[in-house]
Amino acid sequence: MSSRPSTLALLLRRLISPAGQGGAVFTLVVIIVVLAGAGVWVWKRLGPQIYQTDQYRLVPDQIVVSEPPRWLTAADVRDEVVRKASLDRPLSILDDDLSRRIGLAFEAHPWVAEVIRVEKFYPARVEVQVRYRQPVATIALGARLLPLDIDGVRLPEENFSQVELRKMPRIRGLMPRATPRAGGNWNDPRILGAVRIAEAFGDAWHEMGLRDILPSRTPVAGQSNVYSFELATIRGRRIPWGPQALVDTPDEPLAAEKFEKLRTYFEQYGSLDAKDSTASETPEERTAELEKDPVQ
Repeated sequence: MSSRPSTLALLLRRLISPAGQGGAVFTLVVIIVVLAGAGVWVWKRLGPQIYQTDQYRLVPDQIVVSEPPRWLTAADVRDEVVRKASLDRPLSILDDDLSRRIGLAFEAHPWVAEVIRVEKFYPARVEVQVRYRQPVATIALGARLLPLDIDGVRLPEENFSQVELRKMPRIRGLMPRATPRAGGNWNDPRILGAVRIAEAFGDAWHEMGLRDILPSRTPVAGQSNVYSFELATIRGRRIPWGPQALVDTPDEPLAAEKFEKLRTYFEQYGSLDAKDSTASETPEERTAELEKDPVQ
């Protein structure tokens, strides 16, 4: 008694004895389909378990961030990012979107100016290379001193002691309409001009006995966003700085050039306060020389 071969038997026979080129192609297609189906089935069964094995599971301590400036710690920056972005939930380095998520989370931190690189490693570890913001000045609002960077971004003041804040150049005489949160921008040309001045001095600011940067109330004639500035020493003497453009122009000396002229004066007389200098001129002559605008 004969019976017709089953579909499976026919398929196996076709695989075992392919007929020419068409049979070879058919065999290859079937093998690929079978392997793909098996792979999907295995991943559905075992994928969640693999995701959470120690080799692939990422915990916050395995996120390594660039070494920060002395007033921060890498752990503090990382822990704050993890908390605000909910990165303390189960994570796996097998997640294709993980690097992007971690990068965006660090970009949102007020101390991070730029995320340069996010790289995953096996066993589970993620390295994040960032560029940190640097404080260049503070804004005096009442009794508060709020630090900011060269881009006019407000920085968290809780990372500094009052002594450290008082040593930074202080922008005074402003009544801004709104105060941004930490990480927000001060979009005020007077503030942006002042931080360019502060950046030119760097650590020499405190050494030279300076304290305040004072913008004019109105812009320079013919300009809408360029203001004139004065510097004030700790003893209260005011030194004309002149206009400070937000973009370098050939018509105005660079902030670095003005700083060099002022530093030369400081090194020559030992002080920016005329009465404290040790040169041979009388105090009245030295005061007149300083107020001629030595940095123009």
